[in-house]
Amino acid sequence: MNPDPHWNTPPAPEPNELDLVLGQLRHLASRCTHLLSVAAQATPPALQASLLAQRLAPDMLCLAHQVVVLADSLVGAAALLAGRTDEPCMAWVFNRGDPDALGPADATLTQALARLQAAEQALSALQHPSSRDTPPDTVVVARPGHARHFALRGFLWGYLLPNGYFHASMIYALLRQAGLPVGKADFEGPPAYRLH
Repeated sequence: MNPDPHWNTPPAPEPNELDLVLGQLRHLASRCTHLLSVAAQATPPALQASLLAQRLAPDMLCLAHQVVVLADSLVGAAALLAGRTDEPCMAWVFNRGDPDALGPADATLTQALARLQAAEQALSALQHPSSRDTPPDTVVVARPGHARHFALRGFLWGYLLPNGYFHASMIYALLRQAGLPVGKADFEGPPAYRLH
């Protein structure tokens, strides 16, 4: 028995934590934009719809919907963290549950790329401290029938980042499965180290 009823409440994030997480999410969006750019160059337009319909398993989302979930969730997260809870996208932060709730999928890689670029722009705008208010202590991700309540740190580190990496990894895996010329370096981006 734990004597402290708040034992699982993470402490408030340090001031720079938000920027660290936003930087990681922006990097993920950027890497997925790069991956889809490679796919667009290597895939004739007539085959793009087929590529976007690919799945890793029958019960998993197709490539187009993996992009929708990642990009729209990043836009929704940026809105929530900026305190703009009146925007319709706020309900869709890795919280859809039902593939039918995703809406129409992008039919071309150009459309999917535009969706990811909008997510990058939303995160970039939020990453400048002068363009945002103090983030909320509690983040609520609502959907019909229930709402998920998070302490800010739990939302950032235990929800946004893991879900972002999951969907980015699925995008990468689907492109690899389709035989497209992408590798680990395309997913990671420029090295974060120097050789001596």
